[in-house]
Amino acid sequence: MIFDRYDWLRTWLLLLYPTMSVPVAAGLAGGVAGGVCGLLINPIDVVKSRMMCPSCVSGACDTSEACNLGEAYAIEQAPAAEASATTAKKGMLAFTDDLLAQDGMAGLMRGVVPGMVRVAIFDGLVFFFNESLRAAILQHHW
Repeated sequence: MIFDRYDWLRTWLLLLYPTMSVPVAAGLAGGVAGGVCGLLINPIDVVKSRMMCPSCVSGACDTSEACNLGEAYAIEQAPAAEASATTAKKGMLAFTDDLLAQDGMAGLMRGVVPGMVRVAIFDGLVFFFNESLRAAILQHHW
């Protein structure tokens, strides 16, 4: 998903600002695409982290209601080795419904800003240096 958005944004930036260098456009497009993907993936990551909470080493996991909710689902899903994939999906969907009922949409979006900033900076730098090194290699070796 990130590469599709990245390519579209980079092309759009270069058409809109023809004097902009390709590495700068790649860095901006990569940062924006990474931030958007971070925003979209965050709710899934929150649900996954909350469901994993009971498996934390003792003392490493807080005793918030969300962690207790995860423990309750872990106990219900204990014979998960015998459960089918359908049961596992129902468990995650039911957990998400309960999380929404308990914390609302804010509960699913918890931690989105630091995650988006981290991914946007990292992806922006990766795409900037990728295009810079690509241009340097092509210029000197071809």
